[in-house]
Amino acid sequence: MSEQPDRTTATGAAEPPDIETLAAEVAGIISSTLNVVTGLARTTAELSVRERLVEPPNADTPPLNAIIHYGLITVVNIAGLVTSAVRDSGESVKPPPTGRPATTEQQGLPTLPPGATLRMPLSVENRGDEAMTEVVPQVVELGYTGPDAATALDASTIRFEPERLTIGAHDFEKVKVIVTAAQSSAPGRYTLTIAFGAEVTTVIHFAIAS
Repeated sequence: MSEQPDRTTATGAAEPPDIETLAAEVAGIISSTLNVVTGLARTTAELSVRERLVEPPNADTPPLNAIIHYGLITVVNIAGLVTSAVRDSGESVKPPPTGRPATTEQQGLPTLPPGATLRMPLSVENRGDEAMTEVVPQVVELGYTGPDAATALDASTIRFEPERLTIGAHDFEKVKVIVTAAQSSAPGRYTLTIAFGAEVTTVIHFAIAS
């Protein structure tokens, strides 16, 4: 049996590794790492959209671009689930002291006091293959549950920023829902149904504190 030649130089030192072989090994490690990170990004995106399906990128999309794709889906969906209630001055509405009966504010609804303004960020998704152009958000219904229906808010107290939006195919856009309550506005729980064109409808809940 012939012996394999010892990879040594004339001085007896080991030969340096072949550059092309080393580069291929490093590229393989990087590719495997990116594939693992892509899988984790997709799992996170799927968890953020709950029961909806996550739109995958094209099959030939590079791993780094796929990671960015799933990361954007995750960020937008988490942002859509989180709403913030602030006064015009920017001061957060404080919960009532411990010991009082539970209110809508304590139950996690965005809540504003009478005479204040509530701003709720909302993400609108276009799952279609064609862009949604010049879409005007419309109040379909504003339901009320509370003690004084006669002074409940109506659709005229709701506005949107921006007032029109264009959403590319398989893309997202953000819109801010702004509710302005008068001092005499009825306290209680409100259910707002909003239409974005003929294809997209969403429902959000908020409350006016007593």
